[in-house]
Amino acid sequence: MASLVNCFYTNCTSLTNGCTVYSASTGGTVANYYFSDGTNCYATDGSGIISATTACSPITYDYYLASVYPCSTCTVSGNDYLVAFPAGTSVTLNRYYAPYFYDGNVYYVSASTSTTGGLILLAGGQTTCALACGV
Repeated sequence: MASLVNCFYTNCTSLTNGCTVYSASTGGTVANYYFSDGTNCYATDGSGIISATTACSPITYDYYLASVYPCSTCTVSGNDYLVAFPAGTSVTLNRYYAPYFYDGNVYYVSASTSTTGGLILLAGGQTTCALACGV
C-alpha cells in the first residue's frame, strides 16, 4: 500500500492510474478528488480510482503590500505587510481581504510590489473590515 500524507492510502505499491484511493479517516473511497505527492498531480473518478496523472505545475503568486486589521477591533495595527495572491487573481486595491488560513486579522491591500513572499490571501475583497471579518 502507498501512503499519501497520512490522510489517504491506496491499494497499490506506487501511485499510478487505476489505483483506488481511500480515506484514512473513513476507509471509504475518495471520489472526484485532486491531490499531489509533491511531484505529480492525480485525479480520481467517481469510484475513487486514479484516472489522470500529470506533472504538477508550480503555483506562482502576485505580491502586494497591506495593512493588518485585527477583527476584534477593526483598527489598523501595522502597515507594509507582504501578502500574496495566486498569480492572475483579480485584486482590487484599497479593499480588505481575509487570509487563506484565518489568523484573526484581515488585510487592507494598498499597492502591488515586486518583493516576494508573504501571507496568502483569499480573493473577494470587501469594502469594510467588518464585512471581510464576517461580522
